[in-house]
Amino acid sequence: MAFNLSRRGVDWAGNVRSPDIAQEDHHIFPKDWLANNRVQSEDKQLWSSLRDSVLNRMYVSAKANDDAKAQTPPNYLNKLTAGERRVLQIPESFLGPLQTPIKSEHFDAFLKSRYDLIRADFVGSVRDSLLPKAQE
Repeated sequence: MAFNLSRRGVDWAGNVRSPDIAQEDHHIFPKDWLANNRVQSEDKQLWSSLRDSVLNRMYVSAKANDDAKAQTPPNYLNKLTAGERRVLQIPESFLGPLQTPIKSEHFDAFLKSRYDLIRADFVGSVRDSLLPKAQE
């Protein structure tokens, strides 16, 4: 989450994200929505770990957190441009239609797509920080 926050960007409330300004821990897919729209027969512990995964969370302004409460990502993330979502490491798959009740395997696929974005950005950041040193 710290790496994502360090990339700054503008949240859906129009506030620049910064480690210097108070931020709130936001569940991208809200806890209440997941509790009400998951397959109820699936293991609660599994759903708790998916819901609270760092891949389903990010720091945003209090206004953005409040604006997104109990909404699904397509409802509040569409306020951002594709480029702004990319800086925040939000995959476009998060904007697609959601089948409810949502199965854990489908939700896990959403999280994996976010993991892939974050991994690519992190590897690129490390590579970029090492290249100038290697060329000296």
